[in-house]
Amino acid sequence: MPRLLLLALASAVTAALPLQPIVSQPFTTVYAGTTVDKPLQAYRPDGSSSSVAARRFDVFAFQVDVGGSYRFENEQVSPTNWDHMFHLYADCFDPLSPFTNLVVFRDLAPIILDNFALESDRKYIAVTTGYSSATGSYSLEITGPSTARQVTCSSCATDDPADEPPVASVPEPGSGLLLLSAAGMMWLVRLRRPRSSQASR
Repeated sequence: MPRLLLLALASAVTAALPLQPIVSQPFTTVYAGTTVDKPLQAYRPDGSSSSVAARRFDVFAFQVDVGGSYRFENEQVSPTNWDHMFHLYADCFDPLSPFTNLVVFRDLAPIILDNFALESDRKYIAVTTGYSSATGSYSLEITGPSTARQVTCSSCATDDPADEPPVASVPEPGSGLLLLSAAGMMWLVRLRRPRSSQASR
């Protein structure tokens, strides 16, 4: 069969087939955490009131590469019925200032946050605590257009440039030798410069 006829048949078959939309598959990131034996305690929002209470906490700091709608599910693992809370912060997290940068929190199991908008390359900190003094392990699932990349958790106290210690200026290893060479060249130029004739008396 001639090549032109084969190409024509292939084009006709392709044109007859309906176009299928390309659907991006959601990505799910699973983080296994625990508040058991955590050395620090956070003052966190207590329920829906403005009061705070010291509780042990665990953090998962992350960023997403694609902005959009994400789903969070935070589930108790062991013990299966320990009373826990979920808090989401943006940019940084200060355990001693629980309302700073707080985006949302949930305290009723099952903890599910649907259709929550996240910005690409912005740092978020997911904080899990016990509602009371209870501690336990948990599973956090984040599902959306991209994976949640774990990053270093930032403290609001150290993110402020004003709080950063000043950095001392340290000369480069070769700068001292360069200065000595320049001084030597200036000395040689001065030696080779002709002396001006003395004025006749």
